[in-house]
Amino acid sequence: MANEGNRDKNFMEKSIRLEELPNELLLKIFSFLEITNLLNCSQTSKRIRVICYDDSLWQKINLSKKKVTTEFLQKVIGYGCKSLNLNEAKIVGTLRLENESQLTDLDLSGCSARSHVFGELLISCHNLQKLTFTQPLDFDTMSAVTTQNGKTLQVLNCWWEYKSGLMNEIWSAYNLGLPSIQSIVENCTELKELNFWNGVFYESEDADYFCGIYPASNIDYLVNNISPNIEKFSVQDSDFRDDHIKILVSRCTKIKELRFSGLSITKDSLTHIIDHLMPTLEKLELTNINIDEKEIIPVILKKGQAALHHCLLAHGSGPNLTDFP
Repeated sequence: MANEGNRDKNFMEKSIRLEELPNELLLKIFSFLEITNLLNCSQTSKRIRVICYDDSLWQKINLSKKKVTTEFLQKVIGYGCKSLNLNEAKIVGTLRLENESQLTDLDLSGCSARSHVFGELLISCHNLQKLTFTQPLDFDTMSAVTTQNGKTLQVLNCWWEYKSGLMNEIWSAYNLGLPSIQSIVENCTELKELNFWNGVFYESEDADYFCGIYPASNIDYLVNNISPNIEKFSVQDSDFRDDHIKILVSRCTKIKELRFSGLSITKDSLTHIIDHLMPTLEKLELTNINIDEKEIIPVILKKGQAALHHCLLAHGSGPNLTDFP
């Protein structure tokens, strides 16, 4: 027993207290903590509190699937957060932001809150590079977001409809109107990625997010005016036809990734895609479309093998991945 007591005493004498560590090391240690644990540490002493609120620790905050008060959200934004993940988070309370946020990456997919909270949060953004949202926005908010962030926004994931995985039950359905499409196309001139579908298949247990685009005249405007610098594009259950695909791929010849699901297109669209995008296309996903798989493979093998790395095909029973060396 005496030996054990001596060992404990020696260990205590040799151990280093948290406050004895240099600031640089503490910053490194704290960078691995979740935000809730970081806040707990901040209550240990004045010195630790100062370090816990260093700007570098608040640059990237992940609050996915957490319950978040607007008071805490305001604190996160106030400390200069640049990347904020609120995927499937539940925001409680009212929000009022007096100053512009420093956000460059904002994920609101599946997030729930009072409607004004989304508007307040989005309108505070002026330097977004990536934005993901599943909430239907009124035109004033959409216009403000695209105008304020148009010169910096490179990735826009706009998903307004929601299907609950295996149940395939639509919880909400909203069409992207022409004014909103015009606002995106005219203001967001630096877009590299424009996604109206999150790529989740009907058979998946995950949430299937997408944004419908109707009627065909809205798609006419989109494909004829979208930035030719687009590199990734996806859409599901919209009124796209073969002529739309032809215009899209003939104008946007830098596309590396295309993902289509539930479209009424034929083999002609596939031919257009391969003819125009063979030098750049790396990934093609075709899900639940009216093209027989037996027709797809020969076209790709004949025209697209040199560029296309893999093609993902799904027809009700699930995806099949075809690799091309």
